[in-house]
Amino acid sequence: MLLPKPWFRKSKKASYLQISPTGQKRLGKTLQEAEAAYRAWLIEQGQELPRAERKKLTIAELAQEFLDHTRKNNKPRTYESY
Repeated sequence: MLLPKPWFRKSKKASYLQISPTGQKRLGKTLQEAEAAYRAWLIEQGQELPRAERKKLTIAELAQEFLDHTRKNNKPRTYESY
């Protein structure tokens, strides 16, 4: 599946993401806001981060990926203990 790429809208001075044919998500005004929101959106959607983005993971994002993996691959009790 091809991931949508963020783009900058000059009139709003903000970055956006085309999430459906008629829907857009505002990511933020600064590059840092946009990158963080994009990574968060990818994780929420259950998508794997692109290789370049994986190098920029925060501890919270890494922990969330671990928990998501645990939920899919272990018993509910194991997930709850983590």
